[in-house]
Amino acid sequence: MSLTLASPTPLLSPDAPDAPDAPDERSPVLARQLQSGRSLMMRAGSEGEELEIRSPLGELELRITLTAAGPVVSLCAARLELLAPAVDIRCDTFQVHATSNISLESDGEVRVHADELRAVTEQDIHLNGAFVRINCTPEGTEAAMLEVAALALLAEAPPENAGEACGHHHHAPAEPTRP
Repeated sequence: MSLTLASPTPLLSPDAPDAPDAPDERSPVLARQLQSGRSLMMRAGSEGEELEIRSPLGELELRITLTAAGPVVSLCAARLELLAPAVDIRCDTFQVHATSNISLESDGEVRVHADELRAVTEQDIHLNGAFVRINCTPEGTEAAMLEVAALALLAEAPPENAGEACGHHHHAPAEPTRP
C-alpha cells in the first residue's frame, strides 16, 4: 500500500484520550517517528511488553505483544506475502476465514490427511479430473475389487435354496428334445 502525504503526520501522544489502545498510566512508553511517517511505540506493563508500528494516519499495522504464554503477533496489512522454500505451521487449531474467495494452487500434488473430512456448501461441489477415484488406497482398492468379484460370482450362480422365499421350487429348463 502506498500513501503520499503533503506533510508528515505528527506522532499521536500515547496519553491522548483519542489515541487508540492508549496504555494505562503505569506503562512506560518509548515512541519514535520513522522516516516513512510511521510511528514505533514500545511499552511495558503488567500484561507484558508490546511493540507497535502504526501508519502515518495512526492505524495499527503491526503489534508484537510478549506475554507470559509467549509472543502474540497482530498484523494489519493491505497484503501479506510469504516467499520461502518451505513454510511449516504447527498448531492446535488452524482457521482461515475469507469474505470473498479462497484459492489453493499447486504445480504438484495436493494432499489432505485427516481423521475425518467434511465439505459443506450452499451450492454444488465440482470435482473435475481425468478420473474421480473413491477409496483408491491400496487397502480400499483391494476391498473394492473383492466386493466386485463377489458380486460377479453372485450374479452368475443362483443362490442356494432359490425359490423357497417365494414358495415354490425353481428348476433349470430342460434340454429341448428333438422330434
